Amino acid sequence: MSELTEYPSNKGSNFMSELTEYPSKIIWAVAAAAQRENNGYYKWNQLDQEKPSNKRLVFEFLEDYRNNKLVLLDNDYTEGQVVKEYWQCQTLALLDDNANDYIRSVVKAAHKDTIDNIHDISLIVSCISAKRSNEQRQKVLEIKNNLHSRHVYAIGDKIRINDKISVIDSRFIDKVGASTVECIVQGNLYMWWSKRHVDPGDYSYLTGRVKRLSEDYFTNQLVTCLNYVSIATKDKE
Repeated sequence: MSELTEYPSNKGSNFMSELTEYPSKIIWAVAAAAQRENNGYYKWNQLDQEKPSNKRLVFEFLEDYRNNKLVLLDNDYTEGQVVKEYWQCQTLALLDDNANDYIRSVVKAAHKDTIDNIHDISLIVSCISAKRSNEQRQKVLEIKNNLHSRHVYAIGDKIRINDKISVIDSRFIDKVGASTVECIVQGNLYMWWSKRHVDPGDYSYLTGRVKRLSEDYFTNQLVTCLNYVSIATKDKE
C-alpha cells in the first residue's frame, strides 16, 4: 500500500509530492502538538475513528507550515526540544546489542538538523510518547539490577503470598494481546502474562502456580514465572 492511500482526506494527500526538507525543530514541535491534541499517541489502527492519528495531525501541521499558517503553543516547541535532547542523550543505545532497531533509529533521527523523509517523520511522531516508555524501562532495569533474586519455589508449586508485592512493570504486548507483569516479593523477581491490566504499585495478596524457573533476559536475575495468577490489594481468606 502506498503512503498516499493511507491518507483519505484531501488535506495532506499530496504530502509526498510536496515533501522537501523541514527543520528538525519544526518536526519535533508538531509531533509534540499532535501528542497534546490527542492526549496521547494514536495510530491509524485505533478503533476510535473520531480521533485522527498523530501522524495525520502532523501532516496537517506541516501543510500549514508550508503555507506559512502554522500556529503552535510555545510549550509545543519546548516539549519537542526536551524530547529530542532526551533521545540525543541515548547515544549509547547505538552500541548496546540489546537495544532494538526502533530505539537505534530514533536516536539517529534525533541527531539530524533537517528531516526530509516520511520514515523519520513517523519515528519522531511516535517517540514523543516512547520517551516515557523508555524512561520506565530504564527505571525497571535499574531496580532489577539491584536485586539478588532467588528461586524459592519449584515448578508446579501452588503459591499464596500474603506480603508486600511490588509490581514494577506492566506492559501490553500487541502481538500477544496480553500484558507482561513483573513484581518483587522479598527481593525475589516474579513475572506472568495477564489479560487484565495490572497497575504498577504495591499489593498484598497473590496466588498462582509456578510455570517455570528462568533468568531475566536483560539482567540475568533469577525469575519465577507464574500462571493462573490472582493479585489484590487486600488479603483473602
